[in-house]
Amino acid sequence: KNGKFHESDVRRFKKLKNMFVNIISYSEIHGVRDVENIIDLWIFSELEKFKEEILNFLENYNFGAIIRNYEFLIYKFSRDYLQMLRKNKINSQAFNELLILSYPFFPNSTKKFANKYGIDLNDFKIGKFSINQTIEKLEMQLKMGKREILKIKRNKELPESIPLKKLIIEVDFKYIPLLINIKQELMKYFNAFNIEITEKWQGLEYRAKLNKDKLGEIYKPLANIIENVLSKIDAKKLKEEIQKHNYEIGVEGNLIIITPQMVDFVYELPKNFEMIDLTNIKLFVNFEKDEEIINFDIVKRLSRNISWMRKKAGIEYDDFIDVSISNSTLIKNSLKGYIQKFKENLKIRNINFSDRITESLILTFNNIVEGEIEIGISPVYRKYKIKAISKLPGLTNEDAENIYNAGFTTIDEIRKKDPKLISEKSNVPLSKIKIIKDYLNNILSFKVLIIKEKYYCPMCESELNSMEKNCPKCQVTLDWS
Repeated sequence: KNGKFHESDVRRFKKLKNMFVNIISYSEIHGVRDVENIIDLWIFSELEKFKEEILNFLENYNFGAIIRNYEFLIYKFSRDYLQMLRKNKINSQAFNELLILSYPFFPNSTKKFANKYGIDLNDFKIGKFSINQTIEKLEMQLKMGKREILKIKRNKELPESIPLKKLIIEVDFKYIPLLINIKQELMKYFNAFNIEITEKWQGLEYRAKLNKDKLGEIYKPLANIIENVLSKIDAKKLKEEIQKHNYEIGVEGNLIIITPQMVDFVYELPKNFEMIDLTNIKLFVNFEKDEEIINFDIVKRLSRNISWMRKKAGIEYDDFIDVSISNSTLIKNSLKGYIQKFKENLKIRNINFSDRITESLILTFNNIVEGEIEIGISPVYRKYKIKAISKLPGLTNEDAENIYNAGFTTIDEIRKKDPKLISEKSNVPLSKIKIIKDYLNNILSFKVLIIKEKYYCPMCESELNSMEKNCPKCQVTLDWS
């Protein structure tokens, strides 16, 4: 438009390129599958729409629109689809489609990967996947529901980040299997602690509501007391009794006869619930903020900050970390019941609570609990240490992993420990352990590899940026001579 690229355009496409490369990396780390699920059908729909838009925009020379819509597609693929997969295998057809559509934008990255795995970049077909109208309809309804929930939170002056205590989705029976299939993703999308999907929610409360206008003049001053007494009587039982004959209650020494005209029986939402009535679905939302929800929210905030720290520190996607957190009783209590899942999701090896934090990256946060909390993380470099151990004579990759998992995580630790102890804990034959112990007795350091004027660790093969005594990733002693 203006005859030149602006710096903001360059930053924008660099970011887009990084997201595309991350999608490729995801497929290599987690693998691909042929089986389709409901999440795949949704992304097929998005891919198909983009293909149709390409044809339309090219015919009308609207190249700016092509780029913008490709950008939207990458965002949906990276920020929605991959997150919903939750580190499971990616659908091979959906991935191949994205690769083909990305070729004009990032030809070198795409071609390199396609050649490696034998993907045909000319396989461009319109109508390969049909747009699923049911999913599209529900997607729009769920988005509208989320907007309404955020409005209610603002009206109640609740922080938007606070999880919902419970979300009930009332929907036609034919849609229930679709939603159950993505229940975990819905919990994340709505930021809900618990979700129930049902054809008819049974949680509405049946109440007896006093019709004060129908009270006699003598009883009107006692209306609030009468209402309180009725609220303590089972509404269904009260209705049955009134229909048979009038119901009598005692109030302040008065015998009051309750007639059918004096009471209305209604279904009402339970306390802390709100209803959102949409075209195809109803949402019943519990906004209660109790101790369980507060703890769940603290764990989520903690997870987000540690995930952000992992990225900031440049820690690889599949590497483990050690974590230290300020010695907070509140955080300790909040993590109870979540600790195992918390460690698995964030790939944490150890968590230490201490006010003396010595990790490689330490940051202070004031958005987790009231006051400041320090968090420190250090990369474990698990795969590099296992690779280094596997280079010892006579060991397989499986042996190396067993030795590492038994607690002997570096070659230096193996050197110092008793062979019988290592064998017993790792289930690796003692004969193999003795061979590597004899080998390590005769070698104290490992000679650095030099390839094309770059330096590499001879054991874990990671690149070395400075002449350090020990490899920063696998900890072996290096020989720079």
